[in-house]
Amino acid sequence: MTRRCPNCNAEIDATTYFCPKCGNDCRGREDWLCKKCQAKNPAIADFCKNCGYSFYTQKSKENSIGEKIRTWGRKKYIKYGLAGLLVLFAAFGGAYYYYNYVSETHYLLQYEEASRNIEDANDTLIKETLPDILKKEKRDDIQKQLQEKKAAIDDIEGRISKKHPLEKYASQQKTLINLLQKESTVLEQTNLAIQKPLSSETDNVIANIKDDIDIIISLTRQINVPNTAFALNTDFSILPHQLTLFVEDQRKINQEKLDKLAVMNEFFQKMDNVIQDYDSEKTDFGSLLVNLRNGGYTWLDYFALLEQAKSMRTGLRNQVNYITAPQGTEDLKRQFIDTLTLSIQYCDTMRVGANLEFHQNNSGAQKNYAKAKTIYGKGQDTYTQFVSNYQVIKSQLTNIDNL
Repeated sequence: MTRRCPNCNAEIDATTYFCPKCGNDCRGREDWLCKKCQAKNPAIADFCKNCGYSFYTQKSKENSIGEKIRTWGRKKYIKYGLAGLLVLFAAFGGAYYYYNYVSETHYLLQYEEASRNIEDANDTLIKETLPDILKKEKRDDIQKQLQEKKAAIDDIEGRISKKHPLEKYASQQKTLINLLQKESTVLEQTNLAIQKPLSSETDNVIANIKDDIDIIISLTRQINVPNTAFALNTDFSILPHQLTLFVEDQRKINQEKLDKLAVMNEFFQKMDNVIQDYDSEKTDFGSLLVNLRNGGYTWLDYFALLEQAKSMRTGLRNQVNYITAPQGTEDLKRQFIDTLTLSIQYCDTMRVGANLEFHQNNSGAQKNYAKAKTIYGKGQDTYTQFVSNYQVIKSQLTNIDNL
C-alpha cells in the first residue's frame, strides 16, 4: 500500500517513517484544520470535506518561509514584543523631539530671563545714579534697589550655573555666567561708591566699574541665541562718569563742612578761654570782697578792688566783641556780652554805693546797694541761661554732620 508525504507529496509506502525526499516525519498525522474554510477534517483525509482544499497543498504552504513568519508572528509573546518595540520607538522619537525642540525652548527661556534682569538692573544703575537724584536724600532707597537687583542677578546666575547646557550652547552658557557675575559686581561696586564717596578707595572702585562695563559690553556681543537679544542701554557706559560727579560733589560739600567746622572750633575755643577767665575772675572777686569785709579794710582797698573787677570785665567784653561769630552763633555772642555788661554795671553801682557810704550818706548808699543786688541777680540769670545755650549749640555746631 502506498501513500504520499504530507510535506512534499512524494509517494512513499506504508512502512516508511521519514520521507526519503524531504525527511519529513511520515509516521502518522492527526486531525487537521483547513486553513481555507476552518473545517475540521479526520487524519486520513487528503482533501477538506467541506471545501475540497488539499491537505498536502496546505502543508506545503505552512512549511514555506512566509507562512512560518506569519505563524510565528501570531504567537502572543511575539505580539507583545512587537508592541514593546513600537512603544520603544515611540518613546525614542518623543525623547528626540523633546530634547531637540521642547527642551531647547525651555533652556533658552533662561537666556530671556537673564536678559530681562540685566536690562532692568542697568536701567536702575543709570537712572538712579544721576547726581541730582543722589542729592535728594534718596540714597538709602537707591542702595536698597541696587541690592534687590543684585539679588535677582545672583539668583539667575546660580540657577544657570547648575544647569547642564545643551551641547551647542555650552560656550554661550559660560559667557552668560561670566556676564551675570560682572553685572553683579558692578551693582555691588556702585553701592559701595554711593555709600563711601569720601573714601580714597572709591576712586579705585569707579575705575574698576569702568573696566567691568567694558567687559560686559564685550560679553553681550558674544552671546547669540534664538529669540533673545542682549542689547545694552547705550547710556550704560556713562555710569562711571555719573558716579564721579556724585563723588566730587560730596567731597566738595564735605570740604565746605570741614572749613565751617574749623571756623566753629576757632570761635568756640576763643569763647571757652573768655568764659574760663570770667569764671575764675568772679570767684576771685567774691573771695576778696568777703576777706575785705571780714578782716577789715580801708576804703582805698575797697575802691581799688571794685575798679580792678570792672577793668577785668571790660577787658573780657572787649575780647568777646573782637571775636568773629560764625553764622548760628551770633545770639551766643550777644548773650555773653549782655552778661559781661551787667557785671560791669554791678561794679559801677557798688562803687557809687561805697562812695556814698564813705561820705556817710547811708540812705543813698543802701539804695545803690539794693540796685546792685538786682543787677547781680539779673546778671546771674543771664549767665546761667547763656551757659546752658552755649553748651547745646557748641555740641551741635562742632559736629560735622550738622553743618
